[in-house]
Amino acid sequence: MARDLGVGRSTAARAVASGGPQQYERPAVPTAFTPFEPHVRELLARTPGMPASVIAERIGWTGSITSFRDNVRRLRP
Repeated sequence: MARDLGVGRSTAARAVASGGPQQYERPAVPTAFTPFEPHVRELLARTPGMPASVIAERIGWTGSITSFRDNVRRLRP
């Protein structure tokens, strides 16, 4: 098998012993939206139909409106 794949014998043995393909995982990191999330949730709880652009104005968002809309869409009930 190692010869067919063009890898070393020990590499092939480790791959077989691992039981499945390797998966890359990144730890979650805070984003620019994280500090604003509680305020957004509060506004959405009071008025679920409020447009994301109005929410951005009310909380003082200065970043990208597209990323803000994506995050609001994720939180919207």
